[in-house]
Amino acid sequence: MKNRRLPPKSCNKIRKLEASIRQGIGSVISAYEKYFLVGKKTQQTKAHQYIEGIFCAERGKRNIERMVKEVTGSEYESLQHFISDSPWDSKGLMLELAGNISRKLKL
Repeated sequence: MKNRRLPPKSCNKIRKLEASIRQGIGSVISAYEKYFLVGKKTQQTKAHQYIEGIFCAERGKRNIERMVKEVTGSEYESLQHFISDSPWDSKGLMLELAGNISRKLKL
């Protein structure tokens, strides 16, 4: 099968969609900002990079190395630390997300 290029209009649509998704991820992360605070330092940037990496890395082959290749400005060590060792409140975040989703589904 030959590798086909998308027409320029399709590429522009894809770029606009990607920008919209990135903006949406940022607004969701901002809504849960309190869970990404470690002392006075926020981990929002790493959270954004991680979520973006999940969406951008090839399905079925997602790992930190592939995420770092896809996400501009991300670094392997800092993203790995965010996932494995950073003391941000992952349990609190999951509980609030679950509650919010449950309320939305009941509507």
